[in-house]
Amino acid sequence: MWPRKPIGGPPAPSKLFRIPVKPVVPQDELAEQKRLLNNYRSQMKALQQYFYEQSLKQAESGESAQLKLKEEDDEHSRLMEENRIENEKTALQREERLKAEFETTRERVLQSLMKKEKEEALYQEKLLSFIKEQEATPFISKDEVERAIEEALSNPMNFNFAIDVRGNVYREVEVPNELKRDEI
Repeated sequence: MWPRKPIGGPPAPSKLFRIPVKPVVPQDELAEQKRLLNNYRSQMKALQQYFYEQSLKQAESGESAQLKLKEEDDEHSRLMEENRIENEKTALQREERLKAEFETTRERVLQSLMKKEKEEALYQEKLLSFIKEQEATPFISKDEVERAIEEALSNPMNFNFAIDVRGNVYREVEVPNELKRDEI
């Protein structure tokens, strides 16, 4: 295998600053080459256009094109008929599915309504029993307010205490009433 310089490699040090000399082509030769190239291009474009027009004429007016067009129309009408039949089948299946879904949804809604009615009745029963319990508990009437206040003042309760880990209760040290009133 012939060793080659990689594409991205720098030029050889001996060729680094060498400027290649452009070949000198006379002006009349350049003009002739340009004329020949232009002639070639125009002739090729003319041939391509001619062949394209011939293929269009043949495609539009040929008997094979007429037959092909008729076959395509027949195939299209046949496929449209198959599509219509398939759409009717799908529509029937959709209607049956929707009816079944409607029935299941209706049953589910009825069951949830019955369940909700039962829960509501149970809630009303609980509410009535709670109200009866609350009515049964004694309340302080307007006539007994003064007596209840006197009783509360005569029997003071102190809920200020602490409990340690072993369960020992440490109550607050009692302060005489005179001192409490002076602080306020």
